[in-house]
Amino acid sequence: MKKMLASKINERVKLLKENLKDILIDANFSELERGVELLISCLKQYVEEFHEIPGHELEHTFRVLELSLFLGKVCNADLRVLIYASLLHDIGRFLKSKLDHAKLSADIARKLLKNHFPDEFINKVIVCIREHSYSEKKKPSSLESAILQDADRLDALGAIGIARVFSYGGYLGRPIYEMGRDIGEGGSVGHFYDKILKLHELMNTEIAKVIAKERTEFIKKFLERLKKEVKSEDVKQIMTHMHMP
Repeated sequence: MKKMLASKINERVKLLKENLKDILIDANFSELERGVELLISCLKQYVEEFHEIPGHELEHTFRVLELSLFLGKVCNADLRVLIYASLLHDIGRFLKSKLDHAKLSADIARKLLKNHFPDEFINKVIVCIREHSYSEKKKPSSLESAILQDADRLDALGAIGIARVFSYGGYLGRPIYEMGRDIGEGGSVGHFYDKILKLHELMNTEIAKVIAKERTEFIKKFLERLKKEVKSEDVKQIMTHMHMP
């Protein structure tokens, strides 16, 4: 584990605490610090394998943590479970492995937590991690699991969701859109229609549904503007307005 990465994580936690100061109590902050220590210790253990995939970086983990705690506060969920489940939900993504990331993350989390917490608590955390994956299409079996699913999917929406789609698409070598096809077919733009625009229908909690709707509307407006620019409709409109030949 490079010292620079550990330092960046600790700096990010300072910002997280500031954002959550009206949400968490002292006991929650203590658990947050403990959870981050476990996360760092895990990354140290796997330092040779550690890598960040664009769109799924550590920053995604901390955004999901923050979203989970906001949702958890509103829904009166177990914030302690959400802290550890959120921090470790994607730990398997940082390792070069072909295994399902949710299962791998759950297995790693169990090893990390087994000497620190009772089995009952660990099992609650593990269930959340195993059930969070979109591709696995699992229905949440607890409130905390439902919230982690919502938080993970909310981070795929809105402005940050747009940035993530194009970041990950670039990493995969996807074009922005497929030349010669409808702009909604293929490429990174096609991913919005195949998956992202459907996420709002999969939210579990009422508060997440409200947030998802607003973020989805933002994406729709972005896609409308993108289509307009691809077809040069904005340029034509300006030229017409200026009475240019």
